[in-house]
Amino acid sequence: MKMMLSVILVVRVSHFLGLT
Repeated sequence: MKMMLSVILVVRVSHFLGLT
């Protein structure tokens, strides 16, 4: 579960940085 949340968090941050 923790791993899944970590992966989702990383993807979210990466996507956010990509938009910035």
